[in-house]
Amino acid sequence: MNPNQQQIVDLYEKGELQYAKFDHFVELLPVMNKIENQWLYLNVKKWESNPLTTPIYYFNEDWLNELEYQGGTITNAREDIFPDWVDDQHIQTWLELATFEDIIDILHNAGKTPTPEMMVIAINYYYEYDAFLEYDEVVARMDNH
Repeated sequence: MNPNQQQIVDLYEKGELQYAKFDHFVELLPVMNKIENQWLYLNVKKWESNPLTTPIYYFNEDWLNELEYQGGTITNAREDIFPDWVDDQHIQTWLELATFEDIIDILHNAGKTPTPEMMVIAINYYYEYDAFLEYDEVVARMDNH
């Protein structure tokens, strides 16, 4: 775990984690089961073009609601709210952290270590079909491409 990831976990354990930005989804992996389930936000178009470099945002819902009350949020066309200072104004709710964690855990259940590319296939499949892929199913999809 890098220092930024450790700081996120430390803030959560103290009850002070308001938000976090992960430069890409791989940075989220070491902390995903150490912080509270909340919505993850990202720019879906960026994800579709390059998922390995798309930033992911995590916002504590209570904090976000308070920020909205104070006038510090914006609302997108989907009626998602997020802080007005976010660099990418095209983010939207994407997956709940618990769902993201389940997708990754199911891949690990085979006893093998999935690559980030395999994780992307499983994440995209879930996002499109609301269904999970097992490790071997991801391998089969990779072999077909």
